[in-house]
Amino acid sequence: MSEKPVSTSTALHDMLVDAYSDESPQASPEKDDAVPPLDENLESTDENPQVEDPVEEQVADKIYLNDFATDTETEVADVYQLSVPLNDDLGDESISELKDFRIENADIVARQQEIKDKESDLAEREDQLRDVPRISNELMQARAKVMSIQDQYNGTNWDQLRVNDKQEWSVRQQEFNNAFQQAKAEEARATETVDAQSQQARQFAQDRLFEAMPELKDDSVRQEVGLRVSKFASRYGFSQTDVANIDNPNLMRLLIDVSKLDVAKEQAKQKMKDRTPKSVKPSKKPMPTTRKASLDKLKQRAMSGGKKEKSDFIKAMLT
Repeated sequence: MSEKPVSTSTALHDMLVDAYSDESPQASPEKDDAVPPLDENLESTDENPQVEDPVEEQVADKIYLNDFATDTETEVADVYQLSVPLNDDLGDESISELKDFRIENADIVARQQEIKDKESDLAEREDQLRDVPRISNELMQARAKVMSIQDQYNGTNWDQLRVNDKQEWSVRQQEFNNAFQQAKAEEARATETVDAQSQQARQFAQDRLFEAMPELKDDSVRQEVGLRVSKFASRYGFSQTDVANIDNPNLMRLLIDVSKLDVAKEQAKQKMKDRTPKSVKPSKKPMPTTRKASLDKLKQRAMSGGKKEKSDFIKAMLT
């Protein structure tokens, strides 16, 4: 059977152990001096058996690469260039690269915890936003209850009831008043809750929008973009209030990008409209007599000469 190859990290570990292990190994007890096993059936005659003190586990001292390099007369830089196999995906990394990575990511645990906290906060806020439709239904029910009590009150002939039974008139008046005040209080609570949830939804949408488009944190930029989006949306029947109440960050990003493209399109059309084409008229300037005579001479040479004369004639024509 062939031997398994030894990895770089295993070889390095063996070198470190060999360099710093004790020179004299501990002597193992001889076989003759071995203590025979104790018979479990024999009773102990010692009334106060002595308990042996537990042996403290020895912790090996740390071994530093710089000391190892010095003791083995090796350059420290060469030791730090030794490669350590990680896995199939990551491949090999040098000790120097691993050290730099550890220094650069010293706060990686804190960063991971920060990301987890942020994800947990986002999940909690999303769960809260899911309650908005339910609370809106509660508000509609509260308003419907107020309107129902009001209709019942308006449908009662209070004048006739007062003439027939003044005591019953007084009791029913008090009952209607109490029911109406209770219904109005429920409506006020539902309205307050809906307003708070709507504000929270808008704040959540704004935070997500600022993450996707950090430039919108600037008040002047945000105001300019808001006017552009409102102008674009108004062409499709949306008012400024409709745009202001959008609580979907993805929809707002879409409107911002489309309105930007729309402005660029209009500007391009305006530039094309303002650009007046210039007609190019052929030059009627007569060719100088000396140039014409020179070209005729070069033409005659080219017709009777070789490549050089033809090349000279072409160059003269182009200049």
